[in-house]
Amino acid sequence: MNDRNFLIVGNGHAAGAVAQAMSGHRLAGLRVIGHLAYGQEESAPAASLPLLGSLADFPDVMQSRIVDGVIFTPSGRGFGQAQPALQHCSDLGVPAYFYVHSLAGMDAPLRMEQVAGVPLLTPVRPQHQARGLMKRVLDVLLATGLLLLFLPLLAAAALLIKLSSPGPVIFRQPRVGQNGRQFLLYKLRTMVNSAEHARAQLAGHNEMDGPVFKMRADPRCTPVGKILRRLSLDEFPQLWNVLKGEMSMVGPRPPLPEEVEQYQPWQRRRLSVKPGLTCLWQVNGRNRIQFSEWVKLDLEYIDHWSWGLEIKILLRTLPAMLKGE
Repeated sequence: MNDRNFLIVGNGHAAGAVAQAMSGHRLAGLRVIGHLAYGQEESAPAASLPLLGSLADFPDVMQSRIVDGVIFTPSGRGFGQAQPALQHCSDLGVPAYFYVHSLAGMDAPLRMEQVAGVPLLTPVRPQHQARGLMKRVLDVLLATGLLLLFLPLLAAAALLIKLSSPGPVIFRQPRVGQNGRQFLLYKLRTMVNSAEHARAQLAGHNEMDGPVFKMRADPRCTPVGKILRRLSLDEFPQLWNVLKGEMSMVGPRPPLPEEVEQYQPWQRRRLSVKPGLTCLWQVNGRNRIQFSEWVKLDLEYIDHWSWGLEIKILLRTLPAMLKGE
């Protein structure tokens, strides 16, 4: 989960130099997945990199690949051509970097970073991107403590699930995480074992707008499952996802792959941070909020992140759970 995939936009010596420098840091999890040319007529960079197309293919490549950062190595006319791609990075919440030698005359606010020893500039980004290590430490401490504290309750819930309906105790489902990475999300099973196959038949009863499915009186729920869902106890196995680094304690809820396929471009920015066990949507009456407002709350969290907001969401989660919101 610590790998970082980079896409290079550019050609020639500059792109090749960046790719070659980063190839020596693969053990650190840095990987260049390929490059895009500024024009169809231009050749590949000096390093042996897959050519994924031209700059016109940028949106499609960002949609179909897992990209954690984009490195631009433009010169002259190339920089002007890169502006739409730069805006697309901003819309998705994916960091955009510029090879230093390409930036003569640029007067936008920038911050310098070094990746694999390569000097890069990136537009100044919200403070939430710098929280990193401390947020991870908090995640591990809270997830470990909560798992130990609620272990007897989880064991009792598992026994009730096993006795009340056939099927596994733990429900595993593919979800989409940061920058499009898929992982298996864990939940206590609250529905009949064939629930996934019956979902299409209930599509007309969806109570949410957009690409998500929510139904408060879902007939697939078992009696025990209804209690677990009302108190959000079914979500507790996701503490293991937090310990694995696939999720955080606080962040946008992880969507299904088929939901992400229906996202509008601006909605994909909710994937720019790790998904969370709880979020602003969870503590603001999740059953009463439509998807468009849900995404706006996620983007509010992303754009205005602070430790105060993080703690506030965590403190409001328990009362929301007890109220069944």
